[in-house]
Amino acid sequence: MNNMITTPRIYVACLASYNAGILHGCWVELNDGADAVFDYVKAMLEKSKIANAEEWAVHDYEGFERVCELFFYLPEQNDAIRRV
Repeated sequence: MNNMITTPRIYVACLASYNAGILHGCWVELNDGADAVFDYVKAMLEKSKIANAEEWAVHDYEGFERVCELFFYLPEQNDAIRRV
């Protein structure tokens, strides 16, 4: 059975909660673009037990293995990315 994550995702956490000793956050898949990621972050912060929470951080990530593989093993694309 293959348990490999195919869609890159990040775990975003509320820093106000974290600093108060509370683990509060959510996993966000990165397949819908930056606006969708920020919508998930905003929704997560609104659910925080800490009033007016606004700071957040990425605490974990998964599914980037394929991205790294493509970057290191496709030299033509790798060179193009470096030029950007």
